[in-house]
Amino acid sequence: MAIEQPRLRNTYTRPAATALVRVNPSTGEVTTVMPADSLDTTAQSWPLGPAPLDAEDYARYWHAFMSAPMTNHERPLATGVRNGRAEVVGTWPDTEIHLTFDLDTHPDTRLRRIVPLYDELGRPSPPDHAISHLREQIETRQLPHPFPIGAGHVDV
Repeated sequence: MAIEQPRLRNTYTRPAATALVRVNPSTGEVTTVMPADSLDTTAQSWPLGPAPLDAEDYARYWHAFMSAPMTNHERPLATGVRNGRAEVVGTWPDTEIHLTFDLDTHPDTRLRRIVPLYDELGRPSPPDHAISHLREQIETRQLPHPFPIGAGHVDV
Protein backbone atom coordinates (compact mmCIF):
# COMPACT_ATOMS: atom_id res chain seq x y z
CA MET A 1 0.00 0.00 0.00
CA ALA A 2 1.37 3.42 -0.92
CA ILE A 3 0.99 6.01 1.83
CA GLU A 4 1.13 9.66 0.87
CA GLN A 5 1.30 12.27 3.58
CA PRO A 6 -1.28 14.96 2.92
CA ARG A 7 -0.12 18.46 2.18
CA LEU A 8 -0.58 20.95 4.97
CA ARG A 9 -4.18 22.11 4.78
CA ASN A 10 -4.75 25.49 3.14
CA THR A 11 -1.12 25.85 2.14
CA TYR A 12 0.93 25.91 -1.01
CA THR A 13 3.40 23.29 0.18
CA ARG A 14 4.18 20.30 -1.98
CA PRO A 15 2.96 16.96 -0.60
CA ALA A 16 5.47 14.90 1.33
CA ALA A 17 7.05 11.91 -0.36
CA THR A 18 5.15 8.64 -0.58
CA ALA A 19 6.15 5.58 1.45
CA LEU A 20 5.37 1.97 0.54
CA VAL A 21 4.14 -0.25 3.37
CA ARG A 22 2.90 -3.82 3.68
CA VAL A 23 -0.01 -4.63 5.98
CA ASN A 24 -0.62 -8.19 7.17
CA PRO A 25 -4.42 -8.52 7.11
CA SER A 26 -4.36 -11.31 9.71
CA THR A 27 -2.34 -9.53 12.38
CA GLY A 28 -2.54 -5.87 11.34
CA GLU A 29 1.26 -5.72 11.44
CA VAL A 30 2.64 -2.89 9.30
CA THR A 31 6.07 -3.21 7.68
CA THR A 32 7.73 -0.37 5.80
CA VAL A 33 8.95 -1.74 2.48
CA MET A 34 10.29 1.56 1.14
CA PRO A 35 10.49 4.65 3.35
CA ALA A 36 9.53 8.02 1.95
CA ASP A 37 12.32 9.66 -0.06
CA SER A 38 14.14 6.34 -0.55
CA LEU A 39 13.52 6.23 -4.29
CA ASP A 40 14.71 9.03 -6.57
CA THR A 41 12.49 9.18 -9.64
CA THR A 42 13.95 12.44 -10.95
CA ALA A 43 15.42 10.76 -14.04
CA GLN A 44 11.99 9.29 -14.89
CA SER A 45 10.17 12.62 -15.06
CA TRP A 46 10.04 15.26 -17.75
CA PRO A 47 13.40 16.92 -18.32
CA LEU A 48 13.81 20.39 -16.92
CA GLY A 49 14.16 23.01 -19.62
CA PRO A 50 16.38 26.07 -19.34
CA ALA A 51 15.67 28.66 -16.68
CA PRO A 52 13.40 31.46 -17.88
CA LEU A 53 15.29 34.61 -18.83
CA ASP A 54 13.10 36.64 -16.50
CA ALA A 55 13.38 34.29 -13.46
CA GLU A 56 14.96 36.98 -11.26
CA ASP A 57 12.43 39.62 -12.35
CA TYR A 58 9.59 37.18 -11.70
CA ALA A 59 10.86 36.50 -8.17
CA ARG A 60 11.42 40.22 -7.57
CA TYR A 61 7.84 41.01 -8.70
CA TRP A 62 6.25 38.43 -6.37
CA HIS A 63 8.50 39.48 -3.51
CA ALA A 64 7.35 43.09 -3.86
CA PHE A 65 3.71 42.01 -4.28
CA MET A 66 3.79 39.96 -1.07
CA SER A 67 6.03 42.28 0.95
CA ALA A 68 3.55 45.16 0.85
CA PRO A 69 0.78 43.54 2.95
CA MET A 70 3.31 41.78 5.19
CA THR A 71 5.11 44.99 6.21
CA ASN A 72 2.27 47.54 6.23
CA HIS A 73 2.00 48.68 9.87
CA GLU A 74 -1.04 50.89 9.31
CA ARG A 75 -3.00 48.19 7.55
CA PRO A 76 -1.60 44.79 8.57
CA LEU A 77 -2.20 41.56 6.71
CA ALA A 78 -4.80 40.48 9.28
CA THR A 79 -5.91 41.23 12.82
CA GLY A 80 -3.14 40.50 15.31
CA VAL A 81 -0.33 40.12 12.75
CA ARG A 82 2.98 41.80 13.67
CA ASN A 83 6.53 41.79 12.35
CA GLY A 84 5.59 40.47 8.91
CA ARG A 85 8.31 39.74 6.39
CA ALA A 86 8.60 38.31 2.87
CA GLU A 87 11.85 36.74 1.69
CA VAL A 88 12.89 35.09 -1.58
CA VAL A 89 14.50 31.70 -0.88
CA GLY A 90 16.17 29.38 -3.39
CA THR A 91 16.88 29.59 -7.09
CA TRP A 92 14.94 28.43 -10.13
CA PRO A 93 13.11 26.05 -10.23
CA ASP A 94 12.98 25.86 -6.42
CA THR A 95 12.36 29.58 -5.84
CA GLU A 96 9.94 30.24 -2.98
CA ILE A 97 8.65 33.23 -1.07
CA HIS A 98 8.75 32.70 2.70
CA LEU A 99 6.17 34.81 4.51
CA THR A 100 6.91 34.97 8.24
CA PHE A 101 5.04 36.82 10.98
CA ASP A 102 4.06 36.90 14.64
CA LEU A 103 0.43 36.52 15.68
CA ASP A 104 -0.99 37.83 18.95
CA THR A 105 -2.94 34.63 19.63
CA HIS A 106 0.23 32.53 19.34
CA PRO A 107 2.93 34.27 21.40
CA ASP A 108 6.50 32.97 21.30
CA THR A 109 5.96 31.26 17.93
CA ARG A 110 6.88 32.65 14.53
CA LEU A 111 4.52 31.51 11.76
CA ARG A 112 5.63 30.86 8.19
CA ARG A 113 3.88 30.33 4.87
CA ILE A 114 6.04 28.96 2.04
CA VAL A 115 4.83 29.89 -1.45
CA PRO A 116 6.58 28.18 -4.39
CA LEU A 117 6.89 30.28 -7.55
CA TYR A 118 7.37 27.38 -9.99
CA ASP A 119 5.82 23.94 -10.37
CA GLU A 120 7.74 20.65 -10.42
CA LEU A 121 8.54 21.10 -14.13
CA GLY A 122 9.99 24.59 -13.64
CA ARG A 123 6.98 26.39 -15.13
CA PRO A 124 5.86 29.67 -13.50
CA SER A 125 3.08 29.07 -11.00
CA PRO A 126 1.81 32.56 -10.15
CA PRO A 127 0.56 32.65 -6.54
CA ASP A 128 -2.09 35.28 -7.28
CA HIS A 129 -4.23 34.51 -4.25
CA ALA A 130 -1.59 33.45 -1.72
CA ILE A 131 -1.96 36.60 0.38
CA SER A 132 -5.77 36.39 0.35
CA HIS A 133 -5.69 32.74 1.37
CA LEU A 134 -3.28 33.44 4.21
CA ARG A 135 -5.38 36.40 5.40
CA GLU A 136 -8.54 34.25 5.42
CA GLN A 137 -6.77 31.46 7.29
CA ILE A 138 -5.54 33.87 9.96
CA GLU A 139 -8.83 35.75 10.31
CA THR A 140 -10.82 32.52 10.67
CA ARG A 141 -8.15 31.05 13.00
CA GLN A 142 -7.68 27.97 10.82
CA LEU A 143 -4.15 27.44 12.13
CA PRO A 144 -2.49 24.27 13.39
CA HIS A 145 -3.05 23.77 17.10
CA PRO A 146 -1.44 22.95 19.37
CA PHE A 147 1.93 24.14 18.16
CA PRO A 148 4.98 22.03 18.95
CA ILE A 149 6.62 23.24 22.16
CA GLY A 150 9.89 25.02 21.49
CA ALA A 151 9.36 25.26 17.73
CA GLY A 152 11.21 28.26 16.31
CA HIS A 153 8.51 28.63 13.67
CA VAL A 154 5.48 26.69 12.48
CA ASP A 155 4.45 26.30 8.85
CA VAL A 156 0.87 27.31 8.18
